[in-house]
Amino acid sequence: MFLASFNIDNFRNLSQTQLEFNNNCNIFYGKNGSGKTSLLEAIYYLALGRSFRSHILRRIIKYKSDSFSLFGKIQQKNNIVPVGITRSITTGKQIKMAGKEISSNIELTKLIP
Repeated sequence: MFLASFNIDNFRNLSQTQLEFNNNCNIFYGKNGSGKTSLLEAIYYLALGRSFRSHILRRIIKYKSDSFSLFGKIQQKNNIVPVGITRSITTGKQIKMAGKEISSNIELTKLIP
């Protein structure tokens, strides 16, 4: 199982970020403040439905934005599972897995071996 692709919109300092991952090894590097930790936090958020840095939504949503969205394609053997999370100041959290809305973060954690 691995994260094959990842789209990030308005998460911390990342806006409209699109990534494709290698199933063997991926290395993130860059200057301080360039978004490396934010990228790892976004992956964590997609997998578990919560942040490891803050529980305050306003700190996670990009400055001057009202929401963020994360979308990934998880490769499981011969199957690709699309997963997405949207968090909004006004409408709350929406989680979708394989095109269906789910109500709990627990379903997300079932994707992780």
